[in-house]
Amino acid sequence: MARKNIGGKYIESEDTVTGGKWGFVDTSGREIIPIVYDNVSIFKDGFAKASLNGKYGLLNKKGNEVIPLIYDNIEYTSEGMTGVFMNDKWGFIDSKGEKIIPFRYKNVTSFENGMAGVCKNGKWGLIDKKGRVLVSYMYNNISQLENYRKTGIRHLEKKPEMNNILYNNAIGIYKAWAALFVEAAFLFMINMLLPAEKTDVFWMLIGITIIVSFLLFYVIINTIQKSLKRRIESRRR
Repeated sequence: MARKNIGGKYIESEDTVTGGKWGFVDTSGREIIPIVYDNVSIFKDGFAKASLNGKYGLLNKKGNEVIPLIYDNIEYTSEGMTGVFMNDKWGFIDSKGEKIIPFRYKNVTSFENGMAGVCKNGKWGLIDKKGRVLVSYMYNNISQLENYRKTGIRHLEKKPEMNNILYNNAIGIYKAWAALFVEAAFLFMINMLLPAEKTDVFWMLIGITIIVSFLLFYVIINTIQKSLKRRIESRRR
């Protein structure tokens, strides 16, 4: 199918058509999708954007409005998710038109490999299909996130920022394991040094063991709590 305009004016210097109505015809010129829209895009993955009276939606190749023309702007459907713009905010709906991710972003991209770029407070990050933050809002433009989207966090940057949630959680787990290892090594060393008789040295080593064990135990618990808190906060975003 090809786009068809009726009643518009061709501007040669800009190679564009303004005004008139748009629809689609087949190779013989037969109208397939009614020429009634203010604008239509080319088809991509079986869908075309269409606008009428300032509202946008998606058409399939049969001319059905699979997403009704009720939104202020729209992205192509990708991986079952469609970015839509309403009341000055972007969000995502599914193939049934049901809201999946709330309208709270300044801008969005389509989903790719289970991730979409989103802009909030002038910064870009990545979310998954449940709206959970994968990479926090720390980049000035979406191009800086493309490496992560394609290859994963190990290529995001040479020295990940501490406000990267995944990086923070990984560091927290490593700290907990390190503290646990030090605790085990320390207890083994003390056990080797303890004298057979309960002298003053014996009780001094026992006292040191209790104090150090308490401190290491505190580090382990505190680190795990912080890691869990970051995960809960990332889901809420």
